Amino acid sequence: MGEQGASTGGNNGREEGQAGDIQNVAATTASNQGKFNVTPSFDKDEQNRNQQEAGGHTDGNHKQDGAIDPNSSQDKEQITVSTWIYSLSFRWRKYLIAQIPLLLPSVILMLLGFKDLPKSVPLFRVFSQHPVASPIIGGVLLFVALAALLMSFGPKPEPKGKNNGSKTAGRNKSYLWITTTAMSTTSFLISSAFLMVVLVRPLWCPPQLCFTPNPIILTDPKGVHDDNLELAFKTLNSMSYVLPGNPTHYSLNDLPQDVGALRVDKKTSNGTPTDVYQVILGVHSLLQDRYEIIIEQVNIVVDRVDAVPQPLNVWLNGSPVNYTNNPYLAIYNGQKVGESFTAAYIPVPYAHVHLTTGESDVLTVQMSSQQFTASITFHVGVVYSLTSDPTPQRHTLRLLSKKFEVVFSNTKNWHAYQLQDGVLVARP
Repeated sequence: MGEQGASTGGNNGREEGQAGDIQNVAATTASNQGKFNVTPSFDKDEQNRNQQEAGGHTDGNHKQDGAIDPNSSQDKEQITVSTWIYSLSFRWRKYLIAQIPLLLPSVILMLLGFKDLPKSVPLFRVFSQHPVASPIIGGVLLFVALAALLMSFGPKPEPKGKNNGSKTAGRNKSYLWITTTAMSTTSFLISSAFLMVVLVRPLWCPPQLCFTPNPIILTDPKGVHDDNLELAFKTLNSMSYVLPGNPTHYSLNDLPQDVGALRVDKKTSNGTPTDVYQVILGVHSLLQDRYEIIIEQVNIVVDRVDAVPQPLNVWLNGSPVNYTNNPYLAIYNGQKVGESFTAAYIPVPYAHVHLTTGESDVLTVQMSSQQFTASITFHVGVVYSLTSDPTPQRHTLRLLSKKFEVVFSNTKNWHAYQLQDGVLVARP
Protein backbone atom coordinates (compact mmCIF):
# COMPACT_ATOMS: atom_id res chain seq x y z
CA MET A 1 0.00 0.00 0.00
CA GLY A 2 2.79 2.41 0.85
CA GLU A 3 4.56 1.65 -2.38
CA GLN A 4 1.34 2.08 -4.32
CA GLY A 5 0.63 5.44 -2.75
CA ALA A 6 4.12 6.60 -3.41
CA SER A 7 3.82 5.57 -7.03
CA THR A 8 0.52 7.33 -7.36
CA GLY A 9 1.91 10.54 -5.90
CA GLY A 10 4.85 10.45 -8.28
CA ASN A 11 2.58 10.09 -11.30
CA ASN A 12 0.38 12.96 -10.22
CA GLY A 13 3.44 15.14 -9.86
CA ARG A 14 4.60 14.34 -13.39
CA GLU A 15 1.16 15.07 -14.88
CA GLU A 16 0.99 18.42 -13.10
CA GLY A 17 4.47 19.30 -14.45
CA GLN A 18 3.44 18.43 -18.00
CA ALA A 19 0.28 20.55 -17.68
CA GLY A 20 2.41 23.45 -16.52
CA ASP A 21 4.71 23.09 -19.51
CA ILE A 22 1.73 23.10 -21.88
CA GLN A 23 0.40 26.26 -20.27
CA ASN A 24 3.77 27.92 -20.62
CA VAL A 25 3.96 27.05 -24.32
CA ALA A 26 0.44 28.41 -24.89
CA ALA A 27 1.30 31.62 -23.14
CA THR A 28 4.48 31.99 -25.16
CA THR A 29 2.57 31.41 -28.39
CA ALA A 30 -0.07 33.98 -27.47
CA SER A 31 2.64 36.47 -26.66
CA ASN A 32 4.35 35.89 -29.99
CA GLN A 33 1.08 36.28 -31.83
CA GLY A 34 0.57 39.60 -30.11
CA LYS A 35 4.03 40.77 -31.19
CA PHE A 36 4.05 39.43 -34.80
CA ASN A 37 0.42 39.46 -35.83
CA VAL A 38 1.00 39.76 -39.69
CA THR A 39 -2.03 37.90 -40.94
CA PRO A 40 -4.65 40.62 -40.39
CA SER A 41 -2.33 43.33 -41.71
CA PHE A 42 -1.50 41.27 -44.82
CA ASP A 43 -5.17 40.68 -45.51
CA LYS A 44 -5.92 44.38 -45.21
CA ASP A 45 -3.08 45.40 -47.56
CA GLU A 46 -4.12 42.79 -50.08
CA GLN A 47 -7.72 43.99 -49.94
CA ASN A 48 -6.68 47.64 -50.47
CA ARG A 49 -4.46 46.73 -53.41
CA ASN A 50 -7.22 44.71 -55.04
CA GLN A 51 -9.62 47.60 -54.62
CA GLN A 52 -7.13 50.02 -56.22
CA GLU A 53 -6.53 47.70 -59.17
CA ALA A 54 -10.27 47.31 -59.65
CA GLY A 55 -10.67 51.10 -59.58
CA GLY A 56 -13.07 50.89 -56.62
CA HIS A 57 -13.30 52.82 -53.33
CA THR A 58 -10.23 52.92 -51.11
CA ASP A 59 -9.59 54.37 -47.67
CA GLY A 60 -13.10 55.73 -47.41
CA ASN A 61 -12.55 58.26 -50.27
CA HIS A 62 -15.29 57.71 -52.87
CA LYS A 63 -13.48 58.31 -56.23
CA GLN A 64 -14.68 57.32 -59.66
CA ASP A 65 -12.77 54.96 -61.94
CA GLY A 66 -9.73 56.61 -63.49
CA ALA A 67 -10.08 59.83 -61.40
CA ILE A 68 -7.37 61.05 -59.08
CA ASP A 69 -8.19 63.33 -56.19
CA PRO A 70 -5.51 66.03 -56.03
CA ASN A 71 -6.80 67.12 -52.58
CA SER A 72 -6.01 63.73 -51.10
CA SER A 73 -2.69 63.63 -49.26
CA GLN A 74 -2.12 60.09 -50.47
CA ASP A 75 -2.77 61.04 -54.14
CA LYS A 76 -0.53 64.09 -53.90
CA GLU A 77 2.34 61.78 -53.04
CA GLN A 78 1.50 59.30 -55.81
CA ILE A 79 0.63 61.67 -58.71
CA THR A 80 2.97 61.41 -61.71
CA VAL A 81 2.84 62.91 -65.19
CA SER A 82 1.39 59.75 -66.68
CA THR A 83 -1.37 59.49 -64.07
CA TRP A 84 -2.19 63.19 -64.51
CA ILE A 85 -2.44 62.84 -68.30
CA TYR A 86 -4.52 59.70 -67.91
CA SER A 87 -6.89 61.50 -65.53
CA LEU A 88 -7.36 64.37 -68.02
CA SER A 89 -7.97 61.98 -70.90
CA PHE A 90 -10.48 60.04 -68.83
CA ARG A 91 -12.38 63.23 -67.99
CA TRP A 92 -12.27 64.27 -71.66
CA ARG A 93 -13.90 61.00 -72.63
CA LYS A 94 -16.59 61.47 -69.98
CA TYR A 95 -17.25 64.97 -71.30
CA LEU A 96 -17.70 63.71 -74.85
CA ILE A 97 -20.03 60.94 -73.71
CA ALA A 98 -22.07 63.50 -71.77
CA GLN A 99 -22.42 65.69 -74.89
CA ILE A 100 -23.72 62.91 -77.14
CA PRO A 101 -27.26 62.94 -75.69
CA LEU A 102 -27.36 66.71 -76.25
CA LEU A 103 -26.07 66.73 -79.83
CA LEU A 104 -27.70 63.60 -81.22
CA PRO A 105 -31.33 64.79 -80.96
CA SER A 106 -30.45 68.10 -82.67
CA VAL A 107 -28.74 66.32 -85.54
CA ILE A 108 -31.67 63.93 -85.98
CA LEU A 109 -34.17 66.79 -85.95
CA MET A 110 -32.15 68.70 -88.59
CA LEU A 111 -31.90 65.60 -90.79
CA LEU A 112 -35.63 65.01 -90.53
CA GLY A 113 -36.41 68.65 -91.32
CA PHE A 114 -37.93 69.58 -87.97
CA LYS A 115 -35.09 71.98 -87.19
CA ASP A 116 -33.44 74.58 -89.44
CA LEU A 117 -29.80 74.34 -90.31
CA PRO A 118 -27.57 77.08 -88.87
CA LYS A 119 -27.35 79.99 -91.28
CA SER A 120 -23.92 81.11 -90.16
CA VAL A 121 -21.14 79.15 -88.49
CA PRO A 122 -18.52 81.38 -86.79
CA LEU A 123 -15.92 78.65 -87.12
CA PHE A 124 -16.25 78.71 -90.90
CA ARG A 125 -15.70 82.47 -90.84
CA VAL A 126 -12.45 81.92 -88.97
CA PHE A 127 -11.40 79.38 -91.60
CA SER A 128 -12.11 81.84 -94.40
CA GLN A 129 -10.18 84.63 -92.69
CA HIS A 130 -7.19 82.42 -91.87
CA PRO A 131 -7.12 79.73 -94.58
CA VAL A 132 -3.58 78.56 -93.84
CA ALA A 133 -3.30 78.77 -90.06
CA SER A 134 -6.77 77.33 -89.37
CA PRO A 135 -6.18 73.85 -90.90
CA ILE A 136 -2.81 73.58 -89.14
CA ILE A 137 -4.15 74.55 -85.72
CA GLY A 138 -7.28 72.45 -86.25
CA GLY A 139 -5.18 69.43 -87.21
CA VAL A 140 -3.05 69.76 -84.08
CA LEU A 141 -6.12 70.07 -81.84
CA LEU A 142 -7.76 67.10 -83.55
CA PHE A 143 -4.60 65.06 -83.06
CA VAL A 144 -4.48 65.88 -79.34
CA ALA A 145 -8.21 65.15 -78.89
CA LEU A 146 -8.05 61.77 -80.63
CA ALA A 147 -4.84 60.80 -78.83
CA ALA A 148 -6.43 61.66 -75.47
CA LEU A 149 -9.58 59.71 -76.36
CA LEU A 150 -7.59 56.61 -77.28
CA MET A 151 -5.38 56.99 -74.22
CA SER A 152 -8.40 56.96 -71.90
CA PHE A 153 -9.22 53.38 -72.97
CA GLY A 154 -5.80 52.15 -71.89
CA PRO A 155 -4.84 50.77 -68.47
CA LYS A 156 -4.47 53.20 -65.62
CA PRO A 157 -0.80 53.97 -64.83
CA GLU A 158 0.32 52.70 -61.43
CA PRO A 159 1.46 55.33 -58.88
CA LYS A 160 5.09 55.47 -57.85
CA GLY A 161 6.19 53.20 -55.08
CA LYS A 162 3.31 50.75 -55.38
CA ASN A 163 3.00 47.39 -57.07
CA ASN A 164 6.38 47.41 -58.75
CA GLY A 165 6.23 43.73 -59.48
CA SER A 166 6.28 41.94 -62.79
CA LYS A 167 2.54 42.38 -63.20
CA THR A 168 2.85 46.19 -62.94
CA ALA A 169 5.82 46.28 -65.31
CA GLY A 170 3.84 44.30 -67.86
CA ARG A 171 0.88 46.64 -67.56
CA ASN A 172 3.12 49.72 -67.96
CA LYS A 173 4.66 48.26 -71.09
CA SER A 174 1.19 47.52 -72.43
CA TYR A 175 0.15 51.09 -71.61
CA LEU A 176 3.18 52.55 -73.40
CA TRP A 177 2.54 50.33 -76.41
CA ILE A 178 -1.10 51.36 -76.63
CA THR A 179 -0.23 55.05 -76.25
CA THR A 180 2.47 54.91 -78.92
CA THR A 181 0.23 53.00 -81.31
CA ALA A 182 -2.66 55.40 -80.75
CA MET A 183 -0.55 58.51 -81.37
CA SER A 184 1.13 57.10 -84.49
CA THR A 185 -2.21 55.91 -85.90
CA THR A 186 -3.82 59.29 -85.24
CA SER A 187 -0.91 61.11 -86.86
CA PHE A 188 -1.12 58.83 -89.90
CA LEU A 189 -4.86 59.38 -90.30
CA ILE A 190 -4.55 63.18 -90.05
CA SER A 191 -1.63 63.28 -92.50
CA SER A 192 -3.53 61.04 -94.92
CA ALA A 193 -6.58 63.29 -94.66
CA PHE A 194 -4.50 66.39 -95.45
CA LEU A 195 -2.86 64.59 -98.38
CA MET A 196 -6.23 63.55 -99.81
CA VAL A 197 -7.52 67.12 -99.51
CA VAL A 198 -4.48 68.49 -101.35
CA LEU A 199 -4.71 65.85 -104.10
CA VAL A 200 -8.49 65.95 -104.61
CA ARG A 201 -8.73 69.76 -104.24
CA PRO A 202 -12.38 70.02 -103.15
CA LEU A 203 -14.29 73.23 -103.78
CA TRP A 204 -14.14 74.32 -100.15
CA CYS A 205 -10.35 73.93 -99.96
CA PRO A 206 -8.59 77.35 -99.70
CA PRO A 207 -6.30 78.23 -102.62
CA GLN A 208 -3.34 78.72 -100.26
CA LEU A 209 -3.56 75.04 -99.33
CA CYS A 210 -4.93 73.56 -102.57
CA PHE A 211 -2.99 75.39 -105.24
CA THR A 212 -4.83 75.23 -108.56
CA PRO A 213 -2.57 76.05 -111.49
CA ASN A 214 -3.95 78.36 -114.13
CA PRO A 215 -4.52 76.79 -117.54
CA ILE A 216 -1.67 77.17 -120.02
CA ILE A 217 -2.54 79.92 -122.50
CA LEU A 218 -0.72 79.63 -125.83
CA THR A 219 -0.18 82.83 -127.77
CA ASP A 220 0.35 81.22 -131.18
CA PRO A 221 -1.40 78.01 -132.31
CA LYS A 222 1.23 77.51 -135.03
CA GLY A 223 4.09 77.50 -132.55
CA VAL A 224 5.62 74.68 -130.56
CA HIS A 225 5.78 74.38 -126.81
CA ASP A 226 6.63 72.15 -123.89
CA ASP A 227 5.66 72.48 -120.25
CA ASN A 228 7.80 75.59 -119.75
CA LEU A 229 8.23 77.55 -122.99
CA GLU A 230 6.40 78.39 -126.19
CA LEU A 231 8.33 79.14 -129.40
CA ALA A 232 6.67 80.61 -132.50
CA PHE A 233 7.63 82.19 -135.79
CA LYS A 234 6.53 85.83 -136.07
CA THR A 235 7.80 87.22 -139.36
CA LEU A 236 10.64 87.24 -141.87
CA ASN A 237 12.44 90.49 -142.58
CA SER A 238 14.61 90.49 -145.71
CA MET A 239 15.98 93.26 -147.89
CA SER A 240 16.27 91.02 -150.99
CA TYR A 241 14.43 87.99 -152.37
CA VAL A 242 15.50 85.52 -155.05
CA LEU A 243 13.80 85.74 -158.49
CA PRO A 244 13.68 82.27 -160.02
CA GLY A 245 13.56 82.21 -163.83
CA ASN A 246 13.05 85.26 -166.04
CA PRO A 247 12.61 88.46 -163.95
CA THR A 248 10.48 90.13 -166.61
CA HIS A 249 7.69 87.60 -166.08
CA TYR A 250 6.87 88.94 -162.60
CA SER A 251 4.42 91.70 -161.75
CA LEU A 252 3.50 93.55 -158.59
CA ASN A 253 1.00 90.89 -157.53
CA ASP A 254 3.22 87.81 -157.85
CA LEU A 255 6.61 88.84 -156.51
CA PRO A 256 8.19 85.88 -154.65
CA GLN A 257 9.02 86.24 -150.95
CA ASP A 258 10.07 82.72 -150.12
CA VAL A 259 13.87 82.72 -150.44
CA GLY A 260 15.93 85.57 -149.05
CA ALA A 261 19.34 86.66 -150.32
CA LEU A 262 22.29 88.64 -149.00
CA ARG A 263 25.86 89.37 -150.01
CA VAL A 264 28.69 87.97 -147.98
CA ASP A 265 31.17 90.69 -149.02
CA LYS A 266 29.03 93.60 -147.86
CA LYS A 267 29.54 94.09 -144.14
CA THR A 268 29.83 96.89 -141.66
CA SER A 269 32.90 97.64 -139.58
CA ASN A 270 31.68 95.44 -136.70
CA GLY A 271 31.15 92.41 -139.00
CA THR A 272 27.39 92.54 -139.40
CA PRO A 273 26.10 92.34 -143.00
CA THR A 274 24.70 95.43 -144.63
CA ASP A 275 21.99 93.32 -146.26
CA VAL A 276 19.22 92.49 -143.84
CA TYR A 277 17.88 88.96 -143.44
CA GLN A 278 16.21 88.52 -140.06
CA VAL A 279 14.11 85.71 -138.62
CA ILE A 280 11.81 87.07 -135.90
CA LEU A 281 10.87 84.55 -133.21
CA GLY A 282 8.41 84.87 -130.34
CA VAL A 283 9.05 83.23 -126.97
CA HIS A 284 6.51 82.95 -124.17
CA SER A 285 7.10 81.63 -120.66
CA LEU A 286 4.49 79.10 -119.54
CA LEU A 287 5.76 78.97 -115.95
CA GLN A 288 3.30 79.73 -113.17
CA ASP A 289 5.67 80.23 -110.28
CA ARG A 290 8.28 82.79 -109.31
CA TYR A 291 11.08 81.18 -111.30
CA GLU A 292 12.54 82.37 -114.61
CA ILE A 293 13.51 80.91 -117.98
CA ILE A 294 16.99 81.65 -119.29
CA ILE A 295 17.39 81.54 -123.09
CA GLU A 296 20.95 80.28 -123.29
CA GLN A 297 21.29 79.63 -127.02
CA VAL A 298 19.59 80.15 -130.36
CA ASN A 299 20.66 77.40 -132.75
CA ILE A 300 20.49 77.18 -136.55
CA VAL A 301 20.18 73.60 -137.84
CA VAL A 302 21.06 73.02 -141.52
CA ASP A 303 18.51 70.86 -143.34
CA ARG A 304 19.75 71.25 -146.93
CA VAL A 305 22.69 72.81 -148.82
CA ASP A 306 22.50 73.74 -152.54
CA ALA A 307 24.67 75.64 -154.98
CA VAL A 308 24.03 79.31 -155.64
CA PRO A 309 22.09 79.95 -158.91
CA GLN A 310 24.16 81.40 -161.73
CA PRO A 311 23.36 84.22 -162.21
CA LEU A 312 21.52 85.15 -159.01
CA ASN A 313 18.59 87.45 -159.78
CA VAL A 314 17.09 89.24 -156.79
CA TRP A 315 14.55 91.95 -156.32
CA LEU A 316 15.07 94.65 -153.72
CA ASN A 317 12.37 95.12 -151.12
CA GLY A 318 13.05 98.80 -150.58
CA SER A 319 13.87 99.72 -146.99
CA PRO A 320 12.60 96.97 -144.69
CA VAL A 321 12.05 97.47 -140.96
CA ASN A 322 15.18 96.73 -139.00
CA TYR A 323 14.28 94.82 -135.84
CA THR A 324 16.59 95.42 -132.90
CA ASN A 325 14.85 93.65 -130.03
CA ASN A 326 17.15 90.98 -128.52
CA PRO A 327 19.38 90.76 -131.62
CA TYR A 328 21.34 87.58 -132.39
CA LEU A 329 23.95 87.08 -135.14
CA ALA A 330 24.20 83.63 -136.76
CA ILE A 331 27.28 83.20 -138.98
CA TYR A 332 27.35 80.35 -141.49
CA ASN A 333 30.76 78.68 -141.78
CA GLY A 334 30.10 75.97 -144.34
CA GLN A 335 28.17 73.58 -142.06
CA LYS A 336 26.77 70.49 -143.77
CA VAL A 337 23.34 68.90 -143.57
CA GLY A 338 22.45 67.96 -139.99
CA GLU A 339 25.04 70.25 -138.46
CA SER A 340 24.16 73.35 -136.48
CA PHE A 341 25.73 76.63 -135.45
CA THR A 342 24.91 79.00 -132.62
CA ALA A 343 23.73 82.57 -132.91
CA ALA A 344 25.56 84.96 -130.62
CA TYR A 345 23.75 87.52 -128.48
CA ILE A 346 24.95 90.88 -129.88
CA PRO A 347 24.36 93.44 -127.09
CA VAL A 348 26.48 91.75 -124.38
CA PRO A 349 28.67 88.70 -125.08
CA TYR A 350 27.69 85.64 -123.04
CA ALA A 351 24.55 87.39 -121.77
CA HIS A 352 21.13 85.75 -121.94
CA VAL A 353 17.50 86.71 -122.31
CA HIS A 354 15.42 86.09 -119.16
CA LEU A 355 11.68 85.44 -119.09
CA THR A 356 9.68 85.81 -115.90
CA THR A 357 6.37 84.10 -115.14
CA GLY A 358 4.06 84.42 -118.17
CA GLU A 359 6.33 86.91 -119.93
CA SER A 360 6.56 87.11 -123.73
CA ASP A 361 9.43 88.51 -125.77
CA VAL A 362 10.90 88.63 -129.28
CA LEU A 363 14.21 87.23 -130.54
CA THR A 364 15.73 88.73 -133.71
CA VAL A 365 18.10 86.37 -135.53
CA GLN A 366 20.25 88.04 -138.21
CA MET A 367 21.80 85.60 -140.71
CA SER A 368 25.30 86.06 -142.12
CA SER A 369 28.12 84.07 -143.76
CA GLN A 370 31.87 84.00 -143.29
CA GLN A 371 32.75 84.25 -147.01
CA PHE A 372 30.89 81.01 -147.80
CA THR A 373 28.48 81.12 -150.75
CA ALA A 374 25.65 78.62 -150.66
CA SER A 375 21.91 78.25 -150.64
CA ILE A 376 20.86 76.68 -147.34
CA THR A 377 17.55 75.54 -145.88
CA PHE A 378 17.41 75.55 -142.10
CA HIS A 379 15.20 75.58 -139.02
CA VAL A 380 15.76 77.25 -135.68
CA GLY A 381 15.64 76.14 -132.08
CA VAL A 382 16.36 77.49 -128.63
CA VAL A 383 18.18 76.01 -125.66
CA TYR A 384 16.98 77.21 -122.25
CA SER A 385 17.26 76.41 -118.56
CA LEU A 386 15.15 77.08 -115.48
CA THR A 387 16.30 78.94 -112.39
CA SER A 388 14.27 76.46 -110.29
CA ASP A 389 16.53 73.53 -111.22
CA PRO A 390 18.94 72.74 -108.35
CA THR A 391 21.37 71.41 -110.95
CA PRO A 392 20.74 73.46 -114.12
CA GLN A 393 19.58 71.28 -116.99
CA ARG A 394 19.30 72.40 -120.59
CA HIS A 395 16.03 72.00 -122.44
CA THR A 396 15.79 72.19 -126.24
CA LEU A 397 12.78 73.40 -128.19
CA ARG A 398 12.90 73.36 -132.00
CA LEU A 399 10.58 74.98 -134.52
CA LEU A 400 10.52 72.09 -136.98
CA SER A 401 7.28 73.11 -138.69
CA LYS A 402 8.82 76.23 -140.27
CA LYS A 403 11.68 75.99 -142.79
CA PHE A 404 13.72 79.00 -143.93
CA GLU A 405 15.86 79.36 -147.05
CA VAL A 406 18.53 81.96 -147.68
CA VAL A 407 21.15 82.36 -150.44
CA PHE A 408 24.62 83.68 -149.57
CA SER A 409 26.19 85.21 -152.67
CA ASN A 410 28.94 87.62 -153.63
CA THR A 411 28.62 90.87 -155.44
CA LYS A 412 29.88 89.39 -158.71
CA ASN A 413 26.95 87.04 -159.03
CA TRP A 414 24.45 89.57 -157.69
CA HIS A 415 21.92 90.91 -160.23
CA ALA A 416 19.44 93.24 -158.60
CA TYR A 417 16.02 94.34 -159.87
CA GLN A 418 13.80 97.05 -158.52
CA LEU A 419 10.08 97.63 -158.82
CA GLN A 420 9.29 100.68 -160.95
CA ASP A 421 5.85 101.66 -162.32
CA GLY A 422 4.56 98.20 -161.47
CA VAL A 423 7.28 96.29 -163.32
CA LEU A 424 10.77 95.07 -162.43
CA VAL A 425 13.69 96.86 -163.98
CA ALA A 426 17.37 96.05 -163.66
CA ARG A 427 19.27 98.19 -161.22
CA PRO A 428 22.67 99.38 -162.44
